[in-house]
Amino acid sequence: YNRIVYQEGTIEKITEILSEQGNYGLLLHNDEIYSTFRTFLKAGRETDRQFYLKLYNGNGKFVDVKVGRGVTEVEGLCGSVTGTTQPNRLKELLYESANTGTSDGLMARFLIIWPKEIKKKVTDIAPDEISRTQIRRIMMKINRFIPINEYNEPEPEAVLLDEEAYELYINWQEELIKREEEGLEMKAIEEMLGKESGTLPKIALINYLVDRNSSRTTSNT
Repeated sequence: YNRIVYQEGTIEKITEILSEQGNYGLLLHNDEIYSTFRTFLKAGRETDRQFYLKLYNGNGKFVDVKVGRGVTEVEGLCGSVTGTTQPNRLKELLYESANTGTSDGLMARFLIIWPKEIKKKVTDIAPDEISRTQIRRIMMKINRFIPINEYNEPEPEAVLLDEEAYELYINWQEELIKREEEGLEMKAIEEMLGKESGTLPKIALINYLVDRNSSRTTSNT
């Protein structure tokens, strides 16, 4: 199996991993993602932001040339970033993105989940081992999957929305465009809205892969 989850890594290490395992993508997870953003401000790490922007697009090319290590080349650069942070630190990142004049759309590419405040209480809930096992089985199937073409060569697979989903998507996208054109949102929100039309198909693709590998569907829509 390909290793797909990493805590953090330098650009050089990430590209090395992607190159060695055929670029099936990586999931970079950091329990304190605030520190990840702060590393972009360190001397010598100025290009990291652009690298992460390319990871999000999923179709870029990256070439790393280092003396003594040769050339590391990655086609179809692809990766996801997840993490958590405190609300105040998230506010700080959003404020800087919207008001410092240096916004490059990086923050807008994140799907931010802000949970409702709840009263703290002592809980003692047993782990759901059945669900955990099912999730692991699905992830193993997805990890093994390699789409190939008629010549038995690896090739990306095209997955389309069915008619019902496509109609829902178009209607939703029209409402999104209307909201953007009204210009009533803060700059940071406007940037995020501009990325939502691409975020929704990605979520749909994740659901499709989970469904297909849990034997609930076998079609390509």
